[in-house]
This record gives sequence, C-alpha cells and structure tokens, in this order.
Amino acid sequence: MRLIRQITRRKGWHLDTGIFVIHCDDSFWREIVELCLTCASAAVIDVTEPSPNVIWELETAFSLMPPESIVLACGISEGAAGSGA
Repeated sequence: MRLIRQITRRKGWHLDTGIFVIHCDDSFWREIVELCLTCASAAVIDVTEPSPNVIWELETAFSLMPPESIVLACGISEGAAGSGA
C-alpha cells in the first residue's frame, strides 16, 4: 500500500515513463489490481491471450474506470501487420 501511495503522489520513485510493474503473489493479485486501478489515471490491458484472468481484469477495469481510460493491447505476428488484404 505504501508503494502505491508513493507512485500516486509521484514521490520516492523516479518514473520517467509513468509505467511501473508490480509483481505480487498469486494469492492476492486481484486485490492489488483493484487497488492499482482505483489509483490509476489509465490502464493498459494485454488481451493477446484471452483467459479467465484477463476477462476478470477487463470487467474490473470497466467497473472502476471510465472506458476512455482503458487501452487494450494485442500482440500480432510479424506477417499479420503487412498482409495488405
């Protein structure tokens, strides 16, 4: 909680990019995601590999944040970008 407060106030961390990755134990990751989404001004969710956890993250983000604050990211294979179809 102290770490998240420091990030929110932008004190104690040198974050040039505004991006910070938090690693946590599997037993409480959902609580951490909810807390981070509550404090964040934007969220990027990787939907490259849909799973029940990704669906939960999407539902939680849309319940806690305005839709315009949520960015969905999806990886593509090298050949898919230039197919020109």
